[in-house]
Amino acid sequence: MAIAKQKKKGGALCLIIAALLAPLSCKEASRVLTNDVFTAYSGNPPGDFRLLVNAGLPANGSTGVPINSHYVIVFNIPADPTTISSGVVITSYPTATGVPITTLAEGAAADYELSMNAENTLLTVSFHYGGAYPLPENTTATITLGNTIVSLITAENPVSVPLDNPGSWQFGTGAFPDTAPPAESAHNPAGAGISLTAPGIYIEFNEDLDPDSASPLTLLLLDGATPVPAAVAYDTFTRRASLTPSINLNTSTLYTVTATTGLMDLAGNSFAGTSWTFTTTATSLDPTPGNPAFSSGPYIDTVSPNGALMTWTTNKPASYILNYGMNSGVTDQYDETLEPFPYSEYHSFYFATPELAYDLDPNTRYWFDIELYDMYGGSTTSMATLEFNTESGETPDTVHGGTGS
Repeated sequence: MAIAKQKKKGGALCLIIAALLAPLSCKEASRVLTNDVFTAYSGNPPGDFRLLVNAGLPANGSTGVPINSHYVIVFNIPADPTTISSGVVITSYPTATGVPITTLAEGAAADYELSMNAENTLLTVSFHYGGAYPLPENTTATITLGNTIVSLITAENPVSVPLDNPGSWQFGTGAFPDTAPPAESAHNPAGAGISLTAPGIYIEFNEDLDPDSASPLTLLLLDGATPVPAAVAYDTFTRRASLTPSINLNTSTLYTVTATTGLMDLAGNSFAGTSWTFTTTATSLDPTPGNPAFSSGPYIDTVSPNGALMTWTTNKPASYILNYGMNSGVTDQYDETLEPFPYSEYHSFYFATPELAYDLDPNTRYWFDIELYDMYGGSTTSMATLEFNTESGETPDTVHGGTGS
């Protein structure tokens, strides 16, 4: 079985988007919103993980696609790259006649190649069956994904599940390549008075970008000459590359945003690059004043002899430090504030490797507490020590002190 190649690009990319697959022209292709990975829990019971194709770029039904474009499929959670090749079928036919329909072959010396980004959320189809250009002129291509594609087992997604919405995505090529670089349409913020709340830090473009080109290496925030740690996301609905600092910004400080030439469109044309500055407010502007608090949970779910999944929500975007152990001293610790995307209202933690240094012991009682942190500094809270057992068949329930759940 062939395995989709892993694209080794630096930096993390947070890219989870909702489907909008209406037939549109290439330049007006469907673009859909990005969100935090844990939004998958919203409206679903704890432990409900589904692998979805949320969008394709160019959008489903696009026409006039440049003949030097590649195609990108966006998954909502990481997909197992070893299952990609066997789950993808691509066909092609001349648009004017509809026949003959040809099934394309995968391979470096064949019609196309498949590759995954470092986070296993983006599948790129690189074509090379068009002769002088990757794609032939005036041709319709159909990309079909089957449910033999499954999710990748991770700490946040401990169960492998098949693709929940298998189907086909189609586009038609035009007669010409795209040689024009993407251009800036707008950026934010500019001037003074920006806080960490909406509308945020972003740059908007006149055409779709390759989502994999938007990363902390290509969109940077600088305090003087010092890079500020930040998460970068690409929103395909607004064509915005946005930046969210992972630490508190200083008040009354001049910051510089730099968008580099590493940002590219689907044809591989590089952005010219730009920079702009803004100044933060003299005081922090927290849209939800006060300490972060639990809105639901924490819940213990999918308990096994060697692990347990915990989920909870908070009343505002928050990060956490989890203290745990085999007695009420909770001497071990997992610090989520050190992760690339620490702030969310939807949280999960898997008490097993790779999150922890070791698996849990079977039939054992564990104690833990959770400290919540928001992004405005000085606003923290902690819970009383809670307990659970690694017993098979334990029913999901809100954990509590004293006797455990």
